[in-house]
Amino acid sequence: MHKKLVISFLSIFCVFMLNAEVYVAHEWDPLQEVILGGVPPYNQIPRSLIARCKRAISLWWRRAVYANVIKETDHVAALLRERGIKVHRFNEFEGATNMFGCLALFPRDPVLVLGNSLVACAMKAARRRNEIDVIKNRLLSLGKIDEANIIKMPPYKYPAEYYPDDVLLEGGNVLINGNELYVGSMHMVNIPLPWPANLIHSYSLAFFRAWQRILKNGEPLLNYQNEMAKIRSRTYSSKPAIAWLQQQFGNQYTIHEIIIKASFYIDLDGCLAFVRPGLGIICREVIANKLPESIQDWDFIEISLDELQTHAANILSLDPTTVMIDDRNTRVAQELRKRNIDVIEVPFSHVGQYQGSLRCFHQALLRSNNKD
Repeated sequence: MHKKLVISFLSIFCVFMLNAEVYVAHEWDPLQEVILGGVPPYNQIPRSLIARCKRAISLWWRRAVYANVIKETDHVAALLRERGIKVHRFNEFEGATNMFGCLALFPRDPVLVLGNSLVACAMKAARRRNEIDVIKNRLLSLGKIDEANIIKMPPYKYPAEYYPDDVLLEGGNVLINGNELYVGSMHMVNIPLPWPANLIHSYSLAFFRAWQRILKNGEPLLNYQNEMAKIRSRTYSSKPAIAWLQQQFGNQYTIHEIIIKASFYIDLDGCLAFVRPGLGIICREVIANKLPESIQDWDFIEISLDELQTHAANILSLDPTTVMIDDRNTRVAQELRKRNIDVIEVPFSHVGQYQGSLRCFHQALLRSNNKD
């Protein structure tokens, strides 16, 4: 009898320890284990370069960008390992080699670690959704989490790309502070497209959507303007996703919506960062609504739209007194040092061309914390 009780106790203890392998309660808690992004193939050209050059980029240039991305990402991985942080690289995961494009570079978006739960996010970009299974299967195989602690967001409508009002969520749009979550969203807006894209893209997709409703529901939808507004929206996290999170977690979390202006193509972690309790980084020009009361009195380092482009808010927090930041943001680094923060400046401009930076590049698996 006593032997059975001991075995039962050990089983419960092992399960608890297993679940404790993945735990994040605050953005700034000491980082102990992390997934870092892999490196994209050189034939995937960053959009910012395409926009800037407005011409076909030579194979030589693509290889040059690729080599620098490898150098920058490997440097960050080495710095973290030197500090005793356990590092996993996404490109080493089974199935990651079959990814296309720069998808493996930013593991922040596919999943979300809340407490000891892993949320499989509802991603708008169809080509990125297989990243969720790659990360989930790797964590299961390593014993970092079990199936009971994996929370899957609801399935998408088809075609999900054209439904910005659906339940959509990416990890880059969620900041965690104990029992409070701050979730970025972009409400449905009509973003004009240049001619002839507005005719070729919007009207054709609107017609497809209307015809789909006729076939499925017998309800013709002839309001093209409404459909074009949905199609043109750049939403990657939506208001329905916030309601879903609140329903899923109940009283465990208080969720605050932070609305990002529709004219900016950016996730919440690109314009808002929590450095330590009471200290953050913010670009107020991007945020449309008033900040929640819980952070209104914080000391925020204000950044400009130019610094937004160099990802000044997209930082990697190592602990409450140490952060890593793109070395182009010298002013922000100085402001952090004035507030007694140890700043590690790293070259990350080539990774930044893929529309993300240090927070996008990492997915914290374990941050030490007293689990209150």
